[in-house]
Amino acid sequence: MKPFKTNNKSQFILKFIPLDGSSPKEVKFSKLGLSIIVFIFLMLILGSGVLWLSFVRGRLDQRELARLRSENRELRGRLFSMEKKMDTLRQRIDMLLDENLSLKLMAGLVDSTVLRLAGKNKQESSLNGVGGPAKIASEDAIERELDRLLEITEREQQFLTLAEQKIKAKLDLFNHTPTITPAAGVWTSGFGIRRDPFTGKFKFHEGLDIAGPVGTPIFAPADGIVSFVGWKHGYGLVLKINHGNGIETVFAHLHRTLVNVGQKVHRGQK
Repeated sequence: MKPFKTNNKSQFILKFIPLDGSSPKEVKFSKLGLSIIVFIFLMLILGSGVLWLSFVRGRLDQRELARLRSENRELRGRLFSMEKKMDTLRQRIDMLLDENLSLKLMAGLVDSTVLRLAGKNKQESSLNGVGGPAKIASEDAIERELDRLLEITEREQQFLTLAEQKIKAKLDLFNHTPTITPAAGVWTSGFGIRRDPFTGKFKFHEGLDIAGPVGTPIFAPADGIVSFVGWKHGYGLVLKINHGNGIETVFAHLHRTLVNVGQKVHRGQK
């Protein structure tokens, strides 16, 4: 292709030379015409590129939308599953609260009035949750509910620790309180006012007399520590057990002893 001048205007000639040796063909373009053709060609290329980018972007947007929809379905499914698990957790916590209230009442941490109010509040809470379509809670709502349940469990754990201490103290007091008869035999004299066998006068008897054959075993009426083993005038061989809390049992007129001072004994031990 070479330019030539005609009427003082630049023109371009595009020659097509056939391979079969026939005469070449020429196409003439003016400078303006060639510029228009090049512009149209560039616009076609640019337009094709824009259309291709739009197509690719559209496909990417569709894939991204499909991915987001899939993630949204998965997230909703997880939230629904978490909500069901939280419902189960609420029910179990309610059961634990019932058990804990009974335990607190036994430990003396609450009275019957508090127990009735707690039952009323639980009934109102249960009624408020009945009816209406199922709703999937938001992530923030689930997090707030989990925080609330965690706070409840932490508070109940503190109450349980205190209740455990109270019950252990009561159990310890019970174990150290005489509750069984120390020996088998005939009760010859009870605790309280009686006629003194030596003076014949009425006098307060501070013990319990049990008659039995020599060698009759004697059992500790409660847990405690042996505080004395020895002889006392008028009582013969004596054994004392300190049960704590100001309680002490004394065994007199013994044949022999099997324990020593400072030894711990338990209820029912010889």
